[in-house]
This record gives sequence, C-alpha cells and structure tokens, in this order.
Amino acid sequence: MGVFLTTPTREQAKQTLIERVKDIDMGRRGYSEALTRELDEQYIQPLERQNPTSVPTDSPLLDGRWRLIYTNSKNVLGLDRPSVARPVKDSIYQTIYLDRGEVINEERVLFGLLTNRVQAVFTPEPPRRVRVQFKTFQFGFLRVRAPARARGWLDVTYLDEDMRISRGNLANVFVLLRE
Repeated sequence: MGVFLTTPTREQAKQTLIERVKDIDMGRRGYSEALTRELDEQYIQPLERQNPTSVPTDSPLLDGRWRLIYTNSKNVLGLDRPSVARPVKDSIYQTIYLDRGEVINEERVLFGLLTNRVQAVFTPEPPRRVRVQFKTFQFGFLRVRAPARARGWLDVTYLDEDMRISRGNLANVFVLLRE
C-alpha cells in the first residue's frame, strides 16, 4: 500500500490517503518526522499534483464546513497539552464563509464537553494563497481579542468537491474533508 507503480486516479489517491490517516488520530498516533515525511511524499504531494481546481481561492468549493483528518501541526493536534485539553478525535473543524471573508476554527476538548473557537478574517491572493488575520480566541466560555500580530497565510494546494489540502506559513499541512 502507498507507493504506486503507475499514477493512480485522483479518486484512488484520495481514498488511499483517507485510509492511510484513518487510524493515526489526525496525525497524533505515532507522530514522528519519518511519518509526516512519508505521508507528505507518498500520499499528499501526489494528490496535490492532480489538483483539479486551478484557482482555489476564487472557487465556491472553498466555502463550507470542513473536518480535519490529518495535520503535522503539533499545536493543532495538542501534543504539548495535557490529554484532557487535547482535541477529541474527529472534532476539529474549519468553516469558511466566502461571502463574509471569515473563517472559524473549532475543536472539542475535555471529552467533547467544551468547544474552543478561533475567529479570523481572510483575504484571498489568487491563485492559491489566503492571508489570515485572527480576531478572537475563545476557550470554552472565555473569549479574548487576538493581538494584531496573530496572522498568517495558507496555500490551498488541492481542492475538489469533498477534499481540501492546505499548507501554512509555519510549514504545516492540513487535510480536510467536507462535512
């Protein structure tokens, strides 16, 4: 499984990636540089080369609610947090509102009883970059304004009807499925 002798179809490559990350808890289980490199080189990059959307930042496909299935971001995975403060499996979402230029990231923690949210605005920079300015951080019931320096960017490297792959300014990769 993994390395193909011929180029797989886009759907085959997507299904192989989904199957590969299914049992590693969004990237937490067995986290290592070797694992992140394997996933990136053997599964993610081949799919990115088959991106069917030439200008993802202008596509209506970007709009909607997305569930994270894999990331190499230790911060997003909560690897440096106590286990009860880590996101529950399959509970990290990103909702993009194209009409408002707004993004809301959500994660469930504390056995799914508490929701953390980050609200941001974004500016598309076609063909694939999105600049993000964070506005508020909400930890359960506590809400704080984000500092002006809380900003970054994402490149949308793959986008179709039900999958999105993005790479961020901190060398992170995110694989999401449409809800």
